[in-house]
Amino acid sequence: MQAHQDIIANIGEKLGLPLTFDDNNQCLLLLDSDIFTSIEAKDDIWLLNGMIILIWQ
Repeated sequence: MQAHQDIIANIGEKLGLPLTFDDNNQCLLLLDSDIFTSIEAKDDIWLLNGMIILIWQ
C-alpha cells in the first residue's frame, strides 16, 4: 500500500493539496459545494466514486 500512498501524495503535490489515504484506504475530495469524489485503493486498482449532493443552508 505504500506505493498507493506515494502516488496519491504526488498527485496532491501537483494539485497543491496534501492527499493521503485514510485507514480505510480512501481519499475523499470535495470538488465544489456539491460534488464529492472518493478514491479507494484496492490491491491492484483504484476505485473512483462520485456523488452530487445538495447542501441546504
